[in-house]
Amino acid sequence: QGFLIRFDEKDVRAMGRTAAGVRGIRLRHEDHVVNAEIIYENSMLLTVTKNGYGKRTSIDEYRIQSRGGKGVINYNITDKTGEVVGLRMTEEKDLMIITDSGVIIRTPI
Repeated sequence: QGFLIRFDEKDVRAMGRTAAGVRGIRLRHEDHVVNAEIIYENSMLLTVTKNGYGKRTSIDEYRIQSRGGKGVINYNITDKTGEVVGLRMTEEKDLMIITDSGVIIRTPI
């Protein structure tokens, strides 16, 4: 539902194969995790929604929280935008989009 959490990787402890994992973000009622990314310096976060809207945001705009928190609002979900379907850390200047019908679109971002 448009929330994001940024936390230090040192907060995640090492585990074996049989471990169940650790909680990254506390999900609300209708939430689900879309993606997880490793952050590099000077990276931008590209957020894309179901109806084709998107935004690029500097990762420095998101404060670091403790692992397992509720996160901060990354994208304001409306009927017009649709829900978030993808996130990607990017340093690229162009975006290539492939539609369901196979049309490829390349656009500057």
